[in-house]
Amino acid sequence: MKPSLPPEIEAKLPLDIARHIYSFVPHLRKKKTPPVSPSLQKALESLQKSPKRTAMDLYGLDDFVLC
Repeated sequence: MKPSLPPEIEAKLPLDIARHIYSFVPHLRKKKTPPVSPSLQKALESLQKSPKRTAMDLYGLDDFVLC
């Protein structure tokens, strides 16, 4: 996906000029998320499956991050 010009500016430019401008615009890079460790993944899955969840369940999960 490439960033685009504001619509009011793009509307004022001829199509050929806008295409020429876009040819110099690089694609946006996706942010890479770090892989989750298997032990953390297993702990999170067990928390999700447990019928009774409290804030203390998260105690001891050093790598736990709320996004």
